[in-house]
Amino acid sequence: DQVAAGELVSQFIVYPTPGADVEALAREIEAKVDHTQAMTGAEFDATVGASLGVFNAIVIGIGLISLVVGGLSIVNTMAMAVAERTREIGIRRAIGAGRLRIVREVVTEAGLIGLIGGLCGLALGTVIVTLANEAGRASGTKASARPASVASSPALRFIARSTGRAARLILGGDVTPSPVRPFADRARRVRRRV
Repeated sequence: DQVAAGELVSQFIVYPTPGADVEALAREIEAKVDHTQAMTGAEFDATVGASLGVFNAIVIGIGLISLVVGGLSIVNTMAMAVAERTREIGIRRAIGAGRLRIVREVVTEAGLIGLIGGLCGLALGTVIVTLANEAGRASGTKASARPASVASSPALRFIARSTGRAARLILGGDVTPSPVRPFADRARRVRRRV
């Protein structure tokens, strides 16, 4: 007499009454039911946690590779921008712009490109996680916490503060410089002298 595949049970979940000794219940199930292995909630969390640790390491590795590739892309874009604007930079130097001012403008442009790209990535990631949460809600699966908890995380606040401080340091206290005004003022002064 054979058992059909649909009649097999591979696992079942037991919910103990509040206050019950979970370890004793697991050992009792193993003793009374042949060929079973009972797992408590803590043992299950440890088993799943080990698998999630490997998954998290892979995700972090992919994120680091993406960060390096993104940084190289920004460096490449800015190097090409400087190479294409050598004439413009030469004209600014002839008008009287200092090297530091030109470097500040190039670094500001690179920072803004990186900031805009990062914000777009953050927004896109939030949308994808929200959609994944909505899709998984029926099965009880959640990809992440609420987006509001991500936005209020200490790590994100630290990154935002550090970026602001770096921008003030590079720009000499002026986070939003007007790159055209000094050159226009100098050009007017040069014209008046002639």
